[in-house]
Amino acid sequence: MYSASRAVVYGVLASGLQQSWTVRGLHQALPRDAVVGTEAVRAVIYLLLADGFVEPVAGQRALTVRLTAVGHQFLAGVLAQWGKPGP
Repeated sequence: MYSASRAVVYGVLASGLQQSWTVRGLHQALPRDAVVGTEAVRAVIYLLLADGFVEPVAGQRALTVRLTAVGHQFLAGVLAQWGKPGP
């Protein structure tokens, strides 16, 4: 089901701008006009983590994740279905 906040977060993750993301870093990378709170970003990350679409980066103090190959395919498919290309 389409969610504007998920679409924005998915778009940034799928853009390949960065290899790994913290909640704060991902939130700061969102477009300035996006009305997505830090907690929403955190929730999206935890959902993607639970589904295996992102994986934790070892040795980091803050939760840091990177998109898996399967995750990239998933996000690209969802964004295409929603008609919302990544940035």
